[in-house]
Amino acid sequence: MDDDEITARVEAKIGKKIKWKKGAMVDGLPIVTPDEIDERIDKILNGRPKGFDR
Repeated sequence: MDDDEITARVEAKIGKKIKWKKGAMVDGLPIVTPDEIDERIDKILNGRPKGFDR
């Protein structure tokens, strides 16, 4: 079984999607979900000026 099949089987068994808690850590390193990465990218791109000030 690959990871997607395992995840699908676990989600079917428990009846809900698997989610990581904010601030969760593995071996002392924070887990960053794809949604959190998208939020960080949006924050960076929306905070950047559109052009050069001359």
